[in-house]
Amino acid sequence: MHDNLFNVDNDSLEKSLNFLHKQAENHPGEFQYILTLNREMVETMEAKAILKFKVEDYERARFTKSDRFLGKAYSEWKGKRG
Repeated sequence: MHDNLFNVDNDSLEKSLNFLHKQAENHPGEFQYILTLNREMVETMEAKAILKFKVEDYERARFTKSDRFLGKAYSEWKGKRG
């Protein structure tokens, strides 16, 4: 499964991430959940120590402005859909 947890409040994000962590603990080798997050979304939770795991333990890729996804420069599209 793949998801983008964008535009959710911090409480919902915290609960979702801790739930996913628990699923991974309870089903090692069987559970996989792929999501994308901006680093800023978890920094406050890490500072408050409300996540029950280290994000880095699950991180598989990190992209920055200098280390871009697919090595391409791109910008977010701000137009209307549909």
